[in-house]
Amino acid sequence: CHTKRVLDFAFVNSGSLLATGGVSAAKEARNVAVWDVLMPPHKSLVCAWAGPDHGAASVVFSPRHSLLY
Repeated sequence: CHTKRVLDFAFVNSGSLLATGGVSAAKEARNVAVWDVLMPPHKSLVCAWAGPDHGAASVVFSPRHSLLY
């Protein structure tokens, strides 16, 4: 998902979900991703979307509002 590197990660809730923010080289890069660490590697990417052009420097999960920033 991140073709260059991961810059930050955050646990989503207290389960097996992990959110990552990073830098990708492609023009339509997906800079933010959610992973399920209990799934096999080829199925672990749950969803991903494009963030800022320069990449996502940090990710934070708010359990109170169930939001990923």
